[in-house]
Amino acid sequence: KDLQENPAQKLINNAATSATTSNWIPLGPFGSPTGGDAGRIQCIQLKPGDPNTIYGGTAAGGFWMSNNGGTRYTRTTDQLATCGISDIAVNPITPNIMYVATGDKDAGDTHSTGVLRSGDGGLTWGPTGLVWQTSQLRRIYRLLINPVNPNTLIVASNVGAYRSLDAGLTWSLVANGNYVDAEYRPGDTTTVYLVTNGSFLRSTNGGASFTTVPVSASSLSSTRLSLAVTPANNNYVYIMVGATNNGFGGLYRST
Repeated sequence: KDLQENPAQKLINNAATSATTSNWIPLGPFGSPTGGDAGRIQCIQLKPGDPNTIYGGTAAGGFWMSNNGGTRYTRTTDQLATCGISDIAVNPITPNIMYVATGDKDAGDTHSTGVLRSGDGGLTWGPTGLVWQTSQLRRIYRLLINPVNPNTLIVASNVGAYRSLDAGLTWSLVANGNYVDAEYRPGDTTTVYLVTNGSFLRSTNGGASFTTVPVSASSLSSTRLSLAVTPANNNYVYIMVGATNNGFGGLYRST
């Protein structure tokens, strides 16, 4: 239910901002360039089993990597056709195998050339079978890797949802539309969720096909949606909605 119709909304509105007094420490990148010139960060990942290795993707500043907990970063994508990174997926079984979705998913400052793969922990990158031209003005919003079978990848983009079963070598279009987020159901990789403007879709066959699930919420027509799931209870699905005025449009939950 829309929290604007729920007493819990008052708790959100009245909650004191505590981030400024919490124990947050900056993790960089530091030095030059600084501030916004370093690139708007779109995604962060940690290397499985190694919390000192941090990966970051920026809208127009490339892929950044730190091997010492954020003390020093290197950028390994200067030679690529696009310098935007919109999502990062790391193979949980063989962490040196990684994938990035290219481009700027929010403002379109850079455009996607598809999905890239690294076999050496992000030091070098090469194309997968999903290859686009920047002139096509495409965006990838989410890149999922199957935690049980890492050869399976799913992309949510503005030109449809794509799936690969062979570690990115080939891809198939599994759903037409403009999809802005995707998640696996925790503990059940046969179930995949997708959201687009005004619609929630679910797959029960590992992403081979999707079915629309009715949602009685008019504000889901917003252009800004985010999905969240939790391993604490994999029946719970959350959708956060941005209002058309760039404000908060509501938080929805399915149990």
